[in-house]
Amino acid sequence: MRFLLGVLVGYSLRGKQKLLIRFLVTLALVVYVVVPAISLLGLSIDVQRERRSRPAQTKVPLLKGLTYEDAERKLHAANLNPSTSAGAVQPLGARSTIMGHWGRAGMPASRAKP
Repeated sequence: MRFLLGVLVGYSLRGKQKLLIRFLVTLALVVYVVVPAISLLGLSIDVQRERRSRPAQTKVPLLKGLTYEDAERKLHAANLNPSTSAGAVQPLGARSTIMGHWGRAGMPASRAKP
């Protein structure tokens, strides 16, 4: 870049070889403006495709203390599928009350596919 700029300034100060000056200016524009712009455009298109290919995200709602039916309704409203684990049953709580859940409230999660 410095070499090209030095040659360009040197020839333009002399005022000679205007064809060479035009060629160097065109070359500098292509190399330092057009080529990076094209590569950045390709990169942004690739990033957009990658983002579109990911599943849609939603946040996990707070379920602790709700009944199973209320928690199920809340999960369906957030486009999430409810599931239970037999090992998660705690005998100390009220019957069918959610004592805790995996996936903290506010944690991103993939939406359920319809």
